[in-house]
Order: sequence, then structure tokens, then C-alpha cells
Amino acid sequence: MFNIREPRIIPTEFGPGDSLGFIPPSTHVNKTLGEYFGPINCSASCYPECQYAWTMQTRTISRGPTLHILSLTKDDDGIYSCKAWNEVYTSGKSITFNVTVNYGPEFVSLSPLDTQYTVTEGNELISITCRADCKPACDYTWSGSNVPTGTGNVLILRNISKNQRGVFNCAASNNVGSFNSYAVNIDVQFGPGSSMKFEPSITAVIKNKGNILGPINCAAICNPPCQYKWTKPDKTVIISAQLMLASLSIEDQGQFICTATNGIGSSVNQSLDVKVN
Repeated sequence: MFNIREPRIIPTEFGPGDSLGFIPPSTHVNKTLGEYFGPINCSASCYPECQYAWTMQTRTISRGPTLHILSLTKDDDGIYSCKAWNEVYTSGKSITFNVTVNYGPEFVSLSPLDTQYTVTEGNELISITCRADCKPACDYTWSGSNVPTGTGNVLILRNISKNQRGVFNCAASNNVGSFNSYAVNIDVQFGPGSSMKFEPSITAVIKNKGNILGPINCAAICNPPCQYKWTKPDKTVIISAQLMLASLSIEDQGQFICTATNGIGSSVNQSLDVKVN
């Protein structure tokens, strides 16, 4: 009697083919800087069993089916490739996984770098551009005196007015965080314009000979501060904002003119009529 041997079944060898995939089944993840990422497993049906490697660009990240990163950095943002191969399919099969690392601004830069600007009223301030490294891209908000509506990351002040002088800064923000720029001081220079006045507020006085005249102060709003002079009826000049005469004479009767000037725009005059009895 003969023994009949059962035929030996030789398993069919095969590579990963289209069976290669991720567990959990995803191809993209959004994370925040410093967060833990993973684990993502690369899996395929192969015989003999497949080997795996994770790479990013030309750099090998992990030898094995699992990818995880303890604390994400900006450099970890990008496309990762998992390759599976075995003795049969030596060229291997690859699939990709995209990691987006989001982060808020850590610093806000201004260009130009100046912190102090001096502009004459009516002129235009040089454009100041606010920038920050953010992902997703930051929104920008300028704060300060009368910032024009709709100002984005570039501050432009045209036909600048005295009401816009002061401190400005730029805030950059996204859904991860925010950061403020250093302060920029804008000094708007202007002449006396129509701000000239007398203190006390008078335009004429009647005095007797020998009386005291004053004190009467001449004042104007100027930047830089104005210089003042009084011109008497006899054309002599008093270099001062204050007019005060100890003893009036008949020659003092007439028009006293105060002049204010600071080199910005035109000088301004205001007169005081003095009658001496």
C-alpha cells in the first residue's frame, strides 16, 4: 500500500501594492507648535512581511511603521512619506502624509526700524510696514491717534494733522496667538495757526498816564513751542510772551502787536489797542 502525500502549498509572494495605507485612515493633520503628534501607523498586506521607513524630503525620520513626534517645531511642518517594501517588491510603494504646524507670532518687525518720526502738519508720513512670521497668516491692527479705517499691515498717514501725533504700534494675531510691535512715536510739527490768544482775553484797554499795563500774556499752540515778541507803537521790541509796563506814557498809546513763530508755516500776529488818558 502506498502513502499518498498531500501536496505542499507554497504561499504566493506579493508586495504591498494598493494595500498600503495609514492607521488611523487620514492623510493630513493640523497641529499647533509644541504639541505631540502621532502615532500614525503605516500598514500594508505583504508576503513576506514588509519593512517600513518614514522620510521627510531626503531625511529618514523613522525606520518602522510608526511615526510620532514628541514636540512639534516649525521644521516639522511638511509632507512625510512612508515607504513599504519586501524581498519581492524591492522598489517599494510610498504614500504621503501632510503635517501642518500652526503657530502664532513670536515677534513683530517694523520696516523701517525707526522708533521716532517727525512730520510737518499737512505732509505724508513715510509708510511703515508691519510683519510677523505666523501660520496661518496673521491679521494686523495698528493702534494710535486717528488710524485710517481699513489700515492693514502698512501704516500710511497722508495729509497728517496735529491730532495724529502720539504713540502707534502694530498688533499681529491669528487663531494661535498675538504679539505687539515696539512703540513708534510720531511727532507732528505745526505752527501757531489760528490758536493765538491773549490771557486775559482782551483786545483793547484804556489806562491813565502812569498806570501799570499788564501783565498780558500772548499764547499759541505750537510744536515746537513758539517764540514771542511784542512790538510797541514806537516800534521798539520786547522779546517775551508777556507784556508788562510799569508806568504808561502818552507815547505808549497805540497798537501793541504780539508775534508768535516757530519756523513752521507763517508767523501769526495779534494786536492790542492801548489808549492812554
